[in-house]
Amino acid sequence: MKTKTTLKFLIATLLLNVFAVKLYAQITPEFKFYLAFEDGIGNKDTIYLGYDSYATQEIDTIFGEEDLFNTPFSGTFDVRVVIPVNEWWLSSEINGYSDSAHFYSDGTSFHTKTQIFNFDKLYPYITNNSKQYISVYCKNYPIKVSWADTSIFLVNDRYGSLLTNWFPNTWFDVLSSPYEENPVFFRETSKCEFDVLPHCYINANNDTIALLFFAFATQQQIINNVNLNFSILKNFEIYPTVSDDGIFNISTEYFPTTVNIYNYKGNKILTKTITEPNTTINLYNEINGLYFFYVYSKTIFNVQKVLLIK
Repeated sequence: MKTKTTLKFLIATLLLNVFAVKLYAQITPEFKFYLAFEDGIGNKDTIYLGYDSYATQEIDTIFGEEDLFNTPFSGTFDVRVVIPVNEWWLSSEINGYSDSAHFYSDGTSFHTKTQIFNFDKLYPYITNNSKQYISVYCKNYPIKVSWADTSIFLVNDRYGSLLTNWFPNTWFDVLSSPYEENPVFFRETSKCEFDVLPHCYINANNDTIALLFFAFATQQQIINNVNLNFSILKNFEIYPTVSDDGIFNISTEYFPTTVNIYNYKGNKILTKTITEPNTTINLYNEINGLYFFYVYSKTIFNVQKVLLIK
């Protein structure tokens, strides 16, 4: 009788453990969404991003994450979330450089199609644990990216969330390549397209793997990051640094002063000669993004940046 009771207990325990494992494996993260990718000839792939207070920066199988690091990139199109061991621009193992690409050695520690991480929504600035690196193995450009719903990014925790090919070494300070494009905010559109991804790394199979960059952020985090990198010149001021109506004011005691304004692609969009203490420049007809004010006179030269968000 004791043997039967023990056997029943063991079977019941085993069933409970199996049920618990299944239940544990089906945990739904606090927030999760997909990014659908398509290359120039119609190949498609999908990754999932999100956050949860119980997630880690590593592989969490309870959220469906699987490490594909040792699985070669397949076919001619494969997209993965990758986690760098260190920031590539600090690496001494740089293989080369050109105007159109930065080639770094493979600094990744794992690859996955799903990455849920612990995102501190109250932290005042964009931090390393809010940035996600997206590896793209692509032979046919352009790359189209889409997501299901812009409305899920209208809440404050995600309002400033973005996708860009702009390397996060200097978010958002200066462009390190003329091919870097304006960040795309998820609340504004449900799709975007990239003709070129200027930052790459070389993996163990000698494949060139291009990079995109994603970050969860509030609107204020984006604004703060611009203001943090805003250089102040005595007796010269451009304000506001962030505008929703395109109006930027220039106050100066230097005459004459020339201001050349460039967009994020490095194209000059306006030249203004200032001969009065207070001048207004209207960029409302330009698209959202960063603009660079190159300011010079006989006595000064400076570069300052502003952000237009309509």
